[in-house]
Amino acid sequence: MEPFTPAASQFRKPTKYQLTNFYKDIGIEPYGCFSNLEEKFFLSQINPYAKNNVYDSGIIISENNTDTDVKNLIATVINNGYDNYGFHILNKYEGIPEAYQNISIKEIATLGKLAGYNYLSIYKINLNTRGKIYLTYSPPLDRELDFTVTQDQYNAAVSKPDLNYTLTPKVNNYTNEVENAPGKELSCGYPCLPFNKPMTFDDNGVEKQYMCGSVGFPTIKTQPRFSVYKITEKI
Repeated sequence: MEPFTPAASQFRKPTKYQLTNFYKDIGIEPYGCFSNLEEKFFLSQINPYAKNNVYDSGIIISENNTDTDVKNLIATVINNGYDNYGFHILNKYEGIPEAYQNISIKEIATLGKLAGYNYLSIYKINLNTRGKIYLTYSPPLDRELDFTVTQDQYNAAVSKPDLNYTLTPKVNNYTNEVENAPGKELSCGYPCLPFNKPMTFDDNGVEKQYMCGSVGFPTIKTQPRFSVYKITEKI
């Protein structure tokens, strides 16, 4: 049986339109809320944007070394030939205190897509942190796979979200605890708050916001919540 590359169809080089519009057709959509993402595996496969057949499963943008991690991601994007977007982000944030701790997950997702990744997973230690981010080729998996995986093996290993919490509640209409849920939406952790402002979007006239997961909200007895987003591209 021929080896299967799950995300091969998503690795499309940006068009001329994208090159002049800062990749506005790259975005994110909710994939699911997970309680144990760090125990999941991610598929190792060829990064089609890199040279020399580089195999890896993804990268981590930490909370304690965010500037270096984000700049390394930007450098990868520039080296892959998408210097217009890479330098756009550098020019936007360089010199602003704590800018890279406040970069939006949409911008991280765009950088991630241009580096070859398809999923963004994030959790926050508390309301005011930026959060730890994983950029990966594959969604969370129930077991470890390698690049020779077949379609059936891949389909059988894909993890299902185990927390039925929304990643995109209405603005200020969310709660983190079941006992406070009446009239509100049970959310996947804390809101994403770049520069202390909610990340909002319009959903057919309804203003909603993105959630960025949590670790032990509001006490260590509560399950961690990892918000996982699929990085999408309109064609």
